[in-house]
Amino acid sequence: MSQELFDINKLPDTWGILVFPISMSRIDNSQSASVYEEFLREFATKIRSPKVGVNFLYTEGLYMNFEEKAYETKNSFAQKMVNHMGGVKKFVKKNYLEFQIENAFTFQSWFQMYLSHGDFFSILKKANDLYHNDARFKELLEHDAQLINKVLDEKQLSFFLEEFVFSYLMMYQGLAITNQHVGGKEEWVLIGYPGKPFLSQIYFVQKNIMNFEKKDKMLIGHYDLSAKKYYDFLRINTDAFEM
Repeated sequence: MSQELFDINKLPDTWGILVFPISMSRIDNSQSASVYEEFLREFATKIRSPKVGVNFLYTEGLYMNFEEKAYETKNSFAQKMVNHMGGVKKFVKKNYLEFQIENAFTFQSWFQMYLSHGDFFSILKKANDLYHNDARFKELLEHDAQLINKVLDEKQLSFFLEEFVFSYLMMYQGLAITNQHVGGKEEWVLIGYPGKPFLSQIYFVQKNIMNFEKKDKMLIGHYDLSAKKYYDFLRINTDAFEM
């Protein structure tokens, strides 16, 4: 099998965190709590020791890039997030012998994550500078926008860049991710989402604008929960790879 695309049979036998970003547009269907019950059962077979935390990250703040009716959307998103969290907690408690450690499950919002890095917006500015100065990055972003039937206007660009910066920082443990069970001891963070990553995102992470050092256990990539495939960002040639 390709070295840059494969399933993960076993997670590292060290402290780590699974991060599940929840898109607000999919929270009631393909990313509902019941769907994640099955995803978590799949991951349970990959865990070798009880050193794994699970963080659900609700992306309500990311969607504010497009928001015009903030009051109505705030109430709608807040209710959806609370309902989703309640659904996850319910199946974890019901299946306690299977999932075991209730405090391994943490729920955070996008707005909380702004406070998890002391200089997030300066990094976001670097990402924006990369877009304006790197023709290949711009080309890939325009292509990815077309793939999802979006126009790469200022709002869509802000959405992409903010999402990319957060995932980049998470992979390299540049964010303070709160998980009571793991307690800051994580050596790896794995982002899992039902769908493929964007080539522009892979390219962005490869550019490593903060010159982070990859430590031994780090997982610099994206796990497609639907296809059960891990994309190793550092091994993918974005000029030749086809999604």
